[in-house]
Order: sequence, then C-alpha cells, then structure tokens
Amino acid sequence: MRPLFLARAYKSLEPLWIGPAVASMLFISNTSFALTFGDYTYTVASNQVTITAYNNTTNKTLIIPSTISNIPVVNIGDGAFMQKGLTNVTIPTGITYIGTNAFAYCTYLQTINIPSSVLLIEKHAFRQTAVTSMLLPNSIQTIRESTFNGCTNLNTINIPDSVKTIEYYAFSGCNSLKTLTLGKGTEIVESYAFSCPNLTNIIISKVWTNTPSGRISLAFSGCPNLSAVSISEGNTSIPDSFFYSSVVQNVSLPASTKSLGNYCFYNCLNMTSISVPAAVTNIGYLCFSGSGLANIPPLNGLTSLPKGTFMNCQRLTDVIIPDNIKQIEADVFAGCASIQNISVSGSVTNIMANSFPANTATTKIYFLGSNPPTFSTGVFASNMQTFCRPGFAGWPSSINGQTISLVTPQPPEISLNQPYQGYASISFKAIGGINYAIQRSFDLTTWQNARSISGAFNNTTLNDPLDFTNKIFYRVIQY
Repeated sequence: MRPLFLARAYKSLEPLWIGPAVASMLFISNTSFALTFGDYTYTVASNQVTITAYNNTTNKTLIIPSTISNIPVVNIGDGAFMQKGLTNVTIPTGITYIGTNAFAYCTYLQTINIPSSVLLIEKHAFRQTAVTSMLLPNSIQTIRESTFNGCTNLNTINIPDSVKTIEYYAFSGCNSLKTLTLGKGTEIVESYAFSCPNLTNIIISKVWTNTPSGRISLAFSGCPNLSAVSISEGNTSIPDSFFYSSVVQNVSLPASTKSLGNYCFYNCLNMTSISVPAAVTNIGYLCFSGSGLANIPPLNGLTSLPKGTFMNCQRLTDVIIPDNIKQIEADVFAGCASIQNISVSGSVTNIMANSFPANTATTKIYFLGSNPPTFSTGVFASNMQTFCRPGFAGWPSSINGQTISLVTPQPPEISLNQPYQGYASISFKAIGGINYAIQRSFDLTTWQNARSISGAFNNTTLNDPLDFTNKIFYRVIQY
C-alpha cells in the first residue's frame, strides 16, 4: 500500500496509510479548508468546530448541533447564517463565540437563545433581525458595535451585570424599545449606543464615567421621547456632564448621592424640577445652568452655591436662598431674565460678582439677615430694588451705591361682600423666606392666629369661617 500525503489536512506533512480497514476511521484534527455536514459548512481547528455557512434556504426552524463528527461546535463564524429565512434558532450550550454578521439581515428571525457559554458576540451579529426580546447571559462583557442595530421589533432587552461596555450604535434603530434597565457592571456607554425613538424610561443601576463622550444626550442620541431616568441606590456620584443637554424631563436620584459633577444638568431644557437628596454636599460649577427648572431644588447639604449654578435658567421667577447657604459665588443667577424676586437668608455671609441677573425688568432682592453680607463689586445692577427687614440696625442706607429700602409687606385685602359658603376671603402677597401669621380679632385687643405661612412668593388666600353675630378684624404680622 502506498502512503498518501494529505497536504491540506495537516499543518505538517505526515504520511497516512489508507486502506479498506481504516478508511472509515479517518480523523482530521486540523483543517484549513471547508468541510460539509448536512446543510453546514465548517472548519476544524484545535479540535473545535467553527460553522462558517448554512446552505439551506427553505428551513425556518433550526437547532444548531452541539457536535459535528464528535467534535464540539464552539464557534459560529462571520456571516454564517446571514440573510437566511430562519424564524427560530436554538444555539446549544458550548458555543462561546458568535461572529460578525452571524445572523445579520435574517429579517424573519423572531426568537433566538443565547446560552451562558457564549463569551463574545461580534459586531452586527443580529443586525436587522425581527427578534422581539433578547435575554443576554451573564457571561457577556461587551455589546459590540451595531449588534442589534435596526432590530425594529425588539421591545425587551436585559443588560446583565457582567456587561462593562456598550459600543457605538449597539441598539440604534430599535424602534419598539420603550423601557431599559442597565446592569450594575456598566463602565462605558459609547456615543449613539441607543438611538431608539420610542424609548421613554431608563433605570441605571450604575452610572458610567466616560463623559462627556458617553453623556446621556450622546449615548441616547435619537431618543426624543426619553422622559424619565432613575438611578439606583448605591450610586454616590453623578459624573461631569452626565445629563448635559439631555431631553429628559424627570430624573430620580438615589438617597446615596453625595455629589453632582460640573455641567451635570447643563441645558436640560425639559427638566422643570428635580429632588436633590439631603446627602449631596457638593455640586460642580454650572450644574443646573440653562435647565428648565422653575424653582430652586432643596439643597440642604450645601453651604455654597458654586459658580454659575443656575445661570440662564429662564423659567426661574421667584428664588429663595435657603438658610444653609453661606456663600453665593459668581454668576449663580446671571442671565436668568425672568427672575422677579430673590430672598436671601440671614445665613449668607458672602456674595460674589454678577451673582444676580441684570434684567431689563425690575428684580427685587430681599435680605432677611440682621447684618449685610460681604459684597463683591458688580453684585447690584441698575434694575434692582434692594430691601432689608425693619428694625435691623446693621444695614446702611446704601451698599456699593445701591439704595437699601425697608421691607413693607402689602396689607391684607379683605373681601366680605360675597362670602363663599360662610367663609371670609383674605389674601396678601408674601415675601419668600419670611414667616407670616394671619390673625383675627373681635375687639382689636385679643388676636388669634388663623393661619401661619412661610417660604413662598405668592398670593396667599385664607378662607376663614365667618361669625355673622360679631365684627371680625384681620391683620398680617411677620415673625
């Protein structure tokens, strides 16, 4: 019998005896050329099968074999099932790798399982398939570029805690995706990872730090209906620019939050309110600048308002500086053209340049402390009217050329001509940050509190039960 050299079947040329008794036992351990098994084309390397093509154009349901010729199937090669008419695919445990474009453009593919043995799914693997849901195993660390791009029917996707990176365009064009939860292992979310026009709600288990390139407005670019973002408990810091120019309306921060970065909510025009946890003791400069806030959020853990904190917030009209603030840094309210009233608590000891808006309309600033804070030059503009409370002798008649007037609250306006269901209507305009009491008396000697209010610039109304057998007098006092 003559030796036969199988040059293509081996890395090195070795003679192999082939005869009738051994032909059926031929075992090829390494191939560099394509083999076939049924409808599959495959290669073998290191005693592992890689499926490189599927040659059936009519089959709809497919169970990929776990072995071929007793050799384990480990890899699904690049483009192996691309553009096939499959609707349902089962991938066996043991597969570790799904190649680029492996199932891309299988436009009828609705269901496919990903076993826990899979370690890597390459770019575009499921691009433009018809899958409606995808359960990724906790073995995946990276969701590669455009993996699910154009999966317009995908409405449910889990991002397991094992995933550290979500690359560009990973979920771009997933038009049916409305809600999303990101896992606890997330470290990097690249620009345009999610471009999902109907995505409305996101739960972020762990904030990522690759900002500004991974900020919400870029990572979720093309999500115009994103309305709510909730960050899970345990996160302590929101990075610089995290929500920069985002369309989000509502942000829920966990009680564990301690700091908000520079530009954190910059230019978030749709965000009209936010609750800042009491544990927050540090916020960066321009944190809420240009946002849609209509009121200053509680900032109970701060002692200073950093540079430009609320600069260019055009919806702010009435501002109350809380008692815990000691310093107002430069440009905090610069460009806030709609502010009409500012109430500064007595705890404020230092106010830096351009802190208040130089508006065309008149802005009234009420200082509630018994002594004036230290002012930098340029604090006051010509359009401002400045007030201090009566009886506070520490205030001069002017500061830096700015006239200081006394606070004179408007008297109550009482209407008894048409009492509503036996109630008197008493209203007056309050000054934010000042505590008031509306009092009643029947003899102008003994007065009883009808209502106590504090803290807001508004027209306050009290409906007080009428006693038609006696005259009733009302007054408003500060305390």
